[in-house]
Amino acid sequence: MTNMGPIALIGSGRIATALATAWMDNGLDVRVGARRVGSPVARTTSITIEEAVRSAMVVMLAIPHQALDEVLPPITAALDGRVVISCANPVRVLPDGSFVPDLPDGLTAGSALQVRLPASKVARAFSHLPAETLTTRAAPASAAMRHAVAVAA
Repeated sequence: MTNMGPIALIGSGRIATALATAWMDNGLDVRVGARRVGSPVARTTSITIEEAVRSAMVVMLAIPHQALDEVLPPITAALDGRVVISCANPVRVLPDGSFVPDLPDGLTAGSALQVRLPASKVARAFSHLPAETLTTRAAPASAAMRHAVAVAA
């Protein structure tokens, strides 16, 4: 495997933990940044988001869509020229329990993030898989039975 440097994984929830575990199990250098520094994630402890992003050319945002307003402003300039992958789903839940998009008309989650990060290379991935699937069905590339991961760039 080519050494691409560390991956910054922003988040400390179930999706972040599942991705960090799978990537670490496959020999990748993962730096987990979280708002709650010191949170246990996979086999590591979270550092500040700024520290995680500093040395990474690839940044995975594994945080709720609503958290982008808090997380992005301090690191937007640091993300210039970097690949930023997001799995956040911009939806809100109505009182009747139904889900509706939480984006302006005509924008997708990826295009909305690209507007916020104009100097980054934005992609979307892992937004269609629950954490349980990432945890229980992760398999190496050589495995016969694997799940497909949709990616949009």
